[in-house]
Amino acid sequence: MHRFLLSLVTLAGIAVPVLNGQRPPLADDRAAGAATVTVEHCKEWLGTLASPEFEGRGTGQDGFRKAAEFIRDRFEELGLVPKGDDGTFLQAVPWTVAKADPTATWIEFHKANGEMIRIPAERLEGQVSQSMAAEGPAVLLVLAPTAGQGSEPIPALEGIDVKDRIVVLHVQPGEGNRSAQMASFRAVAQIRDKEPAAILLLDRKAVGGGLTARSGAGRGGGNRAVRGARLSLASVRFGGDDAKAVLAAGGTNEAMLDKVGLTELGVRATGRNVHHRTPNLIARGRPETRDATLGGCRFV
Repeated sequence: MHRFLLSLVTLAGIAVPVLNGQRPPLADDRAAGAATVTVEHCKEWLGTLASPEFEGRGTGQDGFRKAAEFIRDRFEELGLVPKGDDGTFLQAVPWTVAKADPTATWIEFHKANGEMIRIPAERLEGQVSQSMAAEGPAVLLVLAPTAGQGSEPIPALEGIDVKDRIVVLHVQPGEGNRSAQMASFRAVAQIRDKEPAAILLLDRKAVGGGLTARSGAGRGGGNRAVRGARLSLASVRFGGDDAKAVLAAGGTNEAMLDKVGLTELGVRATGRNVHHRTPNLIARGRPETRDATLGGCRFV
């Protein structure tokens, strides 16, 4: 449950029964308030917050704002003291939300003769985190699905040098998707330690789910795979005709995807994404005094 609802529950001193267990009796000054909390009361609050109107209450999204304002209104009804920004019940918390601007988000592969292949945002799939601009010579890395088995480092990645390069990773399909997914996951984690400029995932099939946003509280750190820009490109994939075109630009074709190993593509790759910040609201309030009774609930 989101923080604003948790704050309300904590503030009200509500005692929640333990299923299949025993809870010690409440002190006299709490029992009267707890007795006013009914199933119908909880359904009213939780049913409202879980309704389609609040759109899942995703952090940094419009439904989250609506939920915070709903809690604010309840705080006002209870007569709580505002403890948010500028004497209000709401506090804005910085929250980074990445949104791919179709006019400013793309991946390009450049040949030495000046020819260029651009893959726009609508033909990419995955998640983005922050603004980025990555560039470097592209290499194709093909792994077998069995590379994800076991806990030891992937032998095929030992000794390879991909520092400051764009790694185009393709994991051959296995029996079901799980083995290939595990191989991709483990390979990306191991490749990151080799300080590539970025990591992209290549599929034989066309992709086009678009780029979705990753959001966060704006803390430091980031993915070493894109050191300066702090964007995890390892979640971005392309495929289909775009994959064929990139392979052809590198002087090879789909048959290369059947051969495990590292291949120089002879092209340079660049990528770009744009993000912005949006405020995130939480509701904050407290009783007038430490010893108060509001709506049948006693605060001490």
